[in-house]
Amino acid sequence: MAPYTPLSAAAAEIRLLDLVPGEFNTPISCILRIVSLDDEPKFEALSYVWGEEKSKNPITVDGRPTEITANLEAALRALRHTDTLRTLWIDAICINQEDVGEKNIQLPLMGKIYTGASRVLAWMGPSNPDIELTISWFQTYVWKEHTEASQFWLNLDEAAKSDLKATLAKECAIYRASKGYADIWTSPYWARMWTCQEYSLPAEEPICLVGRDLSFQAVHYAEIMENYRLRTMRPLWPSTKGGSNGLQELT
Repeated sequence: MAPYTPLSAAAAEIRLLDLVPGEFNTPISCILRIVSLDDEPKFEALSYVWGEEKSKNPITVDGRPTEITANLEAALRALRHTDTLRTLWIDAICINQEDVGEKNIQLPLMGKIYTGASRVLAWMGPSNPDIELTISWFQTYVWKEHTEASQFWLNLDEAAKSDLKATLAKECAIYRASKGYADIWTSPYWARMWTCQEYSLPAEEPICLVGRDLSFQAVHYAEIMENYRLRTMRPLWPSTKGGSNGLQELT
């Protein structure tokens, strides 16, 4: 990358990243610009796990090649719009990581950055089929949304009324959905040092993102399952002795 333009500490300046629109698999291009937090700029802040430093992928910033971790590159691909710029604050790019003096000034501003963002996006990482079943289960039975994914569960419900094979298929799907639930809550994201702070600072709960188009609010998501567990005193996980589980009972 070209040298970063210095920031004014007195003016509470930060850099924002404009993510240039593109298709999912096309190269990623970004533009950095300097703004003052005092001017209340509009942007979304990204909360994420940096990932392995040795695993990096190339992107273009201000017309010049640079490398970012594979996890951040995956996040940018998932977040990128196809037709409009998306303005983000991302610590790994918006702060000059080679400038210790700048980092010492910028890090104390993170409170203002996360409270001033229009929305905080928590990138949980790539999805998998079990997580997709978990989210679609919530769409169907909790949020009452009618989507292509929720139709899968509704079709199973109807078929299971009169068909043993469909009943077994539904049991398998419920088991996999409970595995997906575990995958979400054992994500490295929840173990990182900054997660608690980045969750508590914004006025509204961050939106958790998984893969290209799955999203949910983690606290609300957890409360539903915890309230059910306390109400029924049933476990949330599949029993190793062949018993039922919370997801199955809810359906």
